[in-house]
Amino acid sequence: MCFYMEIAKKQVVRVYKDPKSTQKREILAIATLFQHEKHRKKMQSARNKRYYQRHKDKILEKQRLKNKLYEDFIQHR
Repeated sequence: MCFYMEIAKKQVVRVYKDPKSTQKREILAIATLFQHEKHRKKMQSARNKRYYQRHKDKILEKQRLKNKLYEDFIQHR
């Protein structure tokens, strides 16, 4: 995120033409960067969900094994 902040410091205000209105508006670069970041996180979570759906049984099996190992470790302490 600090990389984005460096960019934002360089260009604080950007002018863009709003397609809905005739006048040009100014938007803070930081706001667009946060929008990008939000979108990126959303896409990332969607990817993670798809991955989980595809490999659910493998992941659950791994978790079961980990839990079993942990239980054994606690019992034999």
